[in-house]
Amino acid sequence: MKTNIIKYLLTGIFGMFLILTGCTDLLSNDPAGAGSSLVKIQVTSPNSSDSIGYTGEEIKYSVSGGSGVNFVELHIDGKFHSIYFAGSDGAAPKITFSADQSKIGTKFNYFLVYFDKNGGSATSTKMENVIISDIRIVPPPPYNFTLTRLSSSNSVNLAWKDSSIGITGFEIWRRAGFTGAYAKYLEAAPTSFNINDNNSPETAIYYYKIRAVNKAGASEFSNEINSQNVGSSSVAFFPPTSLQGTNLAGPKVSLTWTDNSSNENYFKIERRNDWSTFTEVARVAGNTTQYTDSANGLTLGLQYIYRIKAVSNSDSSWSNEAKVYTSQ
Repeated sequence: MKTNIIKYLLTGIFGMFLILTGCTDLLSNDPAGAGSSLVKIQVTSPNSSDSIGYTGEEIKYSVSGGSGVNFVELHIDGKFHSIYFAGSDGAAPKITFSADQSKIGTKFNYFLVYFDKNGGSATSTKMENVIISDIRIVPPPPYNFTLTRLSSSNSVNLAWKDSSIGITGFEIWRRAGFTGAYAKYLEAAPTSFNINDNNSPETAIYYYKIRAVNKAGASEFSNEINSQNVGSSSVAFFPPTSLQGTNLAGPKVSLTWTDNSSNENYFKIERRNDWSTFTEVARVAGNTTQYTDSANGLTLGLQYIYRIKAVSNSDSSWSNEAKVYTSQ
């Protein structure tokens, strides 16, 4: 009898232990409370025995459940490596892997740990024997591509920025005029961030774009820039170019430009000084290539900046800006 009582007590205690253990596991994976989805994180690539490029390649994963992602940790070879916080919109963070080039051909293990906003967490399956490979993805395009005309009338400087790893060089492509075809024109070393084009006359217009190259291929092209610093030529209505200003006594300013369109109704001319915004000062007839701004609010001894556009059923983009100092 006494033995049976002890047996029943032990059975009850063991059953209670199983229930409590199950509840504890549920709470640790379900911080939002009973009835919500379990917190989960699952790696989708690279998996065990896969490979990953040594520079900036993405580790892809999915998360679910909980109260929304707070941050994700990357652990490599059993040690904490880095932390990635959710974006401002609450999106799961992008995780990128990079290693020293000397590690190409070696293997590593990794796993991810997901933390939600209520303190709940989940750990992914450990991925083992992942091989570090050479570059497998093309770089992003260079950015902040700019042009500056040098004191020599035939030279412009092209400058850009790029933060990619493993670049083998840059290609600068050029086209003549608004409708010419692009062709590779210059090449720059991977450590270069500017180069001169010494064959760019001030009276001509050239468009430029640049891309980065690595062992996997070439990036997309950067934004376009041009030697006249005029706007886009993505439409068939081309802007005036080669706007120049000359100081005349009075004070007066003589403006000349090149008309690149044949169907404008008029040209719109705007002006500003060093501390004001552009204001329209004149409209002149189509097919005109000069205008004299004669004492229309001009003050002696100041710098004025002019720009012009062609106007028809639509507007062209703005011309380059011309700067003029007024004097007697």
